[in-house]
Amino acid sequence: MTIEERRVYDRQEATKRKRKQRENEEKLRTVVMTPELEEFVDELVSLRLDVASMALAIWQNENRQKFPLLAKPEYRAGEEQAAFTARSKRWERWGLIRMFATNAIARYKGRDRKKRFDDKEAKTAAELGMTVDAFRKHKRGQKLAEKMAQIAANHYVV
Repeated sequence: MTIEERRVYDRQEATKRKRKQRENEEKLRTVVMTPELEEFVDELVSLRLDVASMALAIWQNENRQKFPLLAKPEYRAGEEQAAFTARSKRWERWGLIRMFATNAIARYKGRDRKKRFDDKEAKTAAELGMTVDAFRKHKRGQKLAEKMAQIAANHYVV
């Protein structure tokens, strides 16, 4: 495939991807901010960040779309600075929650896998009468020895 053919192919694939993305966006329901959703936002903003982001991730997963953005607060004439600051802080907090919600479920699953792995290693180390750190060093040493033996076997084949 020549360079020009490759460029044409890439352009066609990009067009297909974009068309498919637009079709998927059309299939999704458009969420309009209702009083219930505003109440949901207020509740999430009052929670801890990890809990709020997980709750939002679950909502987005169930509804198969991102939660709508909140409008950036603007200063209103005659408004006290404290009121504006409170609205601005709420908006910033909501942005953080939305950002962390994008991979909250994956992070939770990763933490769970890591915990199971650490528990398994601790159990194995205890069975061998070693500390976890010593067991990990021992495992690394074994893997390195296996790799070196494999390299030597492949390299010095007669």
